Amino acid sequence: MLKRFLAAFLLVVGLSIAAPTVQAINLSTGLTDAGGPNGAGYDIEQDIVVTIGLIIQILIAFLGVIFLVLVIYAGFVWMTAAGDAKRVEKAKGTLTTAVIGLVIILAAYSITTFVIGRLQFATDGATSDY
Repeated sequence: MLKRFLAAFLLVVGLSIAAPTVQAINLSTGLTDAGGPNGAGYDIEQDIVVTIGLIIQILIAFLGVIFLVLVIYAGFVWMTAAGDAKRVEKAKGTLTTAVIGLVIILAAYSITTFVIGRLQFATDGATSDY
């Protein structure tokens, strides 16, 4: 039961993080209120390095949410162990694994930020904007 709840929670949180912002269009005037294709943002030129960096940031944020859920789950298991040594060890193992995962996530974020910034500087001389 708890695993199903966690899976549903992760799905909802993941979709809410990755969901794009949608603008409402007045149906009586069509696309003129949105400014046509230019108002929808289709003419915006964005460097591929920046796009890849943003995608990686979204994925790393999602991994941070997974870390938070694992810590809450481990705390729940530990608090409801009622002195059962096997459940306490399971909670400690989950917590240890989650912290190791967080260290890996932070290292990946640091490396990604550094590499994307250097690539952007090498291609157009600008510094990273995130």
